[in-house]
Order: sequence, then structure tokens, then C-alpha cells
Amino acid sequence: MVARLAGFALLLLLAVLSRGGMGGGDVKLAAVLGLWVGLQRLPMTLLVGVILGGIAAIILILLRRSGRKDAMPFAPFLCGGTLIGLFWGETIGEWYLSLLTG
Repeated sequence: MVARLAGFALLLLLAVLSRGGMGGGDVKLAAVLGLWVGLQRLPMTLLVGVILGGIAAIILILLRRSGRKDAMPFAPFLCGGTLIGLFWGETIGEWYLSLLTG
């Protein structure tokens, strides 16, 4: 239940700060994903979703298929981040911590 509130609150904050740059559907999806993956895997899920979305946006901009101000749905990247977080989240987390600790 805490993860659901965390996912909801974080993306709601982003939606408010971006002034319409993120839709309510993404906020609701983050709440459901938080409930599903739990508090321990939620940060990895959201981080990977943001990275996937950023990579896709950069590619579309470089290919001149999209501009910086064009809207792009975030839900597919949240779902991709969820799958990656569920299957490989612990491995990625351990790898990242090994980079920090040396």
C-alpha cells in the first residue's frame, strides 16, 4: 500500500511541476505499478521507465520524427520499466551498487 502511494505521489508531483507535461493516466498507472511491484522495486521501475522514454525521445528527435515540445505517451515506458525491473531489477541494482562501492 505504501508503494502505491509512493508511485502515485511521485508522478503526481511530476505532473503538477510539468504543468500538463504528464497526464493523469501516467499517475494512475504508477500507483497501480507501485502496488504490483512493491516499494523495493518501484524506484528501479520508475528509473528504467524514464531512461527508456528518454532514449526513445532522443532517437525520435535525432531522426526528426518528433520535436522537443511534442507529446509522447509515457505509459509504454513505465510498463517496459516494470518488466525490466521485475525480471532483472536485482541484478541491475547489484551492478549499480558495485559501481558505487568499487
